[in-house]
Amino acid sequence: MIKKEVTDEAELEELEDAMALQNISNMPARVKCAVLAWHTLKEALKKEAN
Repeated sequence: MIKKEVTDEAELEELEDAMALQNISNMPARVKCAVLAWHTLKEALKKEAN
């Protein structure tokens, strides 16, 4: 798998909330757990918009 480690401060600032997920690359089995809240929020916002 190819991955790019972001080390530049300007690039890190652009990531904002995604920084909360930066360490998940060390635990690939936990990706679903880590993004569950994001997916739930996304679906709730879709339902609210309709």
